[in-house]
Amino acid sequence: MKELLNLRLLAFSLVFIAIPLFLAFTTPKNLSLAEAKVTDCVYTYILEAKDGQFTVSVLSNQTINPPYHTTATAQVTLKVPTGNFQITNLENLIEGVEFSQNGRSNAPNEDSAHDYIVFGLASFGTRNIRYQKDGKIPLFSFENGGDCTGQPIVLMENFTDPFYPPNSERANVSQQITVAKTGADLSIVCINSNSVSDCGKKLSKKDLKRLQKERNSEK
Repeated sequence: MKELLNLRLLAFSLVFIAIPLFLAFTTPKNLSLAEAKVTDCVYTYILEAKDGQFTVSVLSNQTINPPYHTTATAQVTLKVPTGNFQITNLENLIEGVEFSQNGRSNAPNEDSAHDYIVFGLASFGTRNIRYQKDGKIPLFSFENGGDCTGQPIVLMENFTDPFYPPNSERANVSQQITVAKTGADLSIVCINSNSVSDCGKKLSKKDLKRLQKERNSEK
């Protein structure tokens, strides 16, 4: 009897995951990969920082109504100065929506000045992210438990970053989101890193000019 109950629970769980995935990959997309442009940002990941705390949010350019708001998968890739940037106090900001750090590549050959940190959605098929047109939705926050150098950190650019797959480490690094209505078109995930430093604060224009001057002198 107990084994039968466990089998039923397993079957229910598989159905719960399979239905959102089916919707995500069978629902017609607004854009094909070949047609999409930077200006066609259906989703934008946003990185902000204040008082030592970093926040990653998602912005949608359209309202997505149930059941097509189901988020099957999502991934956020952070690019930090190589060294000792350490993710601490990771906190998920939506009940039932769980992101976790599931990958890291330190100083790869393609860009040895940076480390790449990957966060993945662990709660597959969640319906708890409610997409409203031009509404910014905070997903998770974290702090830097390592060195603070004042250097900028950014969200990785899809396609143009030197470490974008295929890469020397076979690492899965990119910005990605799969929502039932719009499918899994990587090209429509844009980014806004908002000029933040590894100390957890927004960089001023003066700071950015100073850093650019330092880079130019190093060259």
